[in-house]
Amino acid sequence: MLTQSSRSIDEFKYLNLLSADKSMEVDGIEGENEILYGSGRAMLYYGEIEYGNHLIDSAALRGSAIIYQNGASTNLLLGRYRSGMSYLNSAIVNGNKYSIGYKAWLMMTNLRDYEQAIILIDSLEKVDGKPTVAYAMNTTLLKGIAKRKAGRYEDALLDFDLYIIEINADNPLKIDDYVYYYKGLTYQEMGDPEKAIEEFNHFIEVYPNGPEAHYGKGNVLIEEGEIKEACKCYKIAREKIRLGYLRGFVWHEIPDQVYKSDVVEKLDLYCK
Repeated sequence: MLTQSSRSIDEFKYLNLLSADKSMEVDGIEGENEILYGSGRAMLYYGEIEYGNHLIDSAALRGSAIIYQNGASTNLLLGRYRSGMSYLNSAIVNGNKYSIGYKAWLMMTNLRDYEQAIILIDSLEKVDGKPTVAYAMNTTLLKGIAKRKAGRYEDALLDFDLYIIEINADNPLKIDDYVYYYKGLTYQEMGDPEKAIEEFNHFIEVYPNGPEAHYGKGNVLIEEGEIKEACKCYKIAREKIRLGYLRGFVWHEIPDQVYKSDVVEKLDLYCK
């Protein structure tokens, strides 16, 4: 948490209250709202939570739903889920479609409420009338991931295959190769090692530099008692992965993210 002297915080408050002063060179009400929101966000990071959210509220009441969405993002980044979810719900009520997908992601990655995530994704698709994108991931693929997490394996596989069909019909180059990784994980959890390895191998064919499939294949081989072959997979995964590896967004964890520490742990456990 950033800290400031009480004097500097008071001065900062005073300067930001001037944002409503018509003598300032501000480009209309949108410019004022931008200053208010920016000031509110800064105050949150200073630790002035109540005052910061008061400024964001002021901007949102005079502005658009995007202010609620931005206020949600800032509060959630600081771990303030009550305030963040409140802003997110206000954004949704005020017509910010993007916030529905954002909330679905939070339900999956932070709160582990997979059934609620599925409901939200369905509602987002109804708004668009078709599969769409939620937080930079196709909603059909995202629903498959959520259903797998909820233990609905057969339904998850149907969504994964539907996703491949939909994207293949549009442009095969747009297919997210990680769909095969998720299919491999699903078959593994269903107790079907042969199909799991088949999907991991398919992933490796289309994206050989992805460490996850090598790691996932190693885990299946360990379960099958094939230690030597599993260690080969773990060693390749270690070669492909790097410290701090993230395959997607830096602001939240993508489902089933594999880290260097995961791979090293398996190497230490089975491959010395």
